[in-house]
Amino acid sequence: MSESNQKVSLIIPTRDKAELLSRCINSIQEKSTYPDYEILVVDNGTREPKALRLLEGLEWAVNTRVLRHPGPFNFSAMINMAASEAHGSILCLLNNDTEVISPDWMETIAGHLMQEGVGVVGALLLFPDGSIQHAGDVAGGRACVSHLRELPDGGLGEEMSSDGACDVPAVTGACLMTRRDLFLEMGGLDEGAFPVAFNDTDYCLRVRKAGWRVVCAPLARLFHHELATRGPTWKPLDLLRLHREKREFRKRWLDK
Repeated sequence: MSESNQKVSLIIPTRDKAELLSRCINSIQEKSTYPDYEILVVDNGTREPKALRLLEGLEWAVNTRVLRHPGPFNFSAMINMAASEAHGSILCLLNNDTEVISPDWMETIAGHLMQEGVGVVGALLLFPDGSIQHAGDVAGGRACVSHLRELPDGGLGEEMSSDGACDVPAVTGACLMTRRDLFLEMGGLDEGAFPVAFNDTDYCLRVRKAGWRVVCAPLARLFHHELATRGPTWKPLDLLRLHREKREFRKRWLDK
């Protein structure tokens, strides 16, 4: 099945930060060449006046819907809710602090996803200075999950194709494309164990365990203004939550 006849549902969680969301969506609409997509903005209690005006405008935009998810921030729950309402056969998790670089990013990722046996595909994410922020993820170490910061031809990929795409253990949910039927079959992201962190890696590892491939496509490139949305998690409750998620992730994956 060709990727050209597959609708892509872009799921963008957000709260306040109008400048980030506006830049992200403008870059999608102005630069993307993929013909069939919808944008699902999942709002988690925005209060800033400028951001509220932006969301109000987006409710009238073509191929765009604003979904409301009030309450404590739970990235997994926000994504799962949007996935259940998506019209596309392909889901693309996208952070609101990303910005499109390569116009053909959607068709490039979707093209890999439609290959036999591929369940998840991620993009090459760059810092604003052009250096690599993400070329795939690996599990292990004190941080539990780390970004690969070299291109696959640097030898970090497990299996590389002629266009530079390679199999990797996981990719970040900042830009993660997957088949909607597979996502629903796998139960989506784990809202209970991983409300904020490690949900993307956990999903990728579960997909791989089920026999599917996870791929990074370096020709699909976006900027990622990392941590611009929520900022560093130094609050005591954030640190406690992160500790719980790390403990669960280690128990589920690293201890094995």
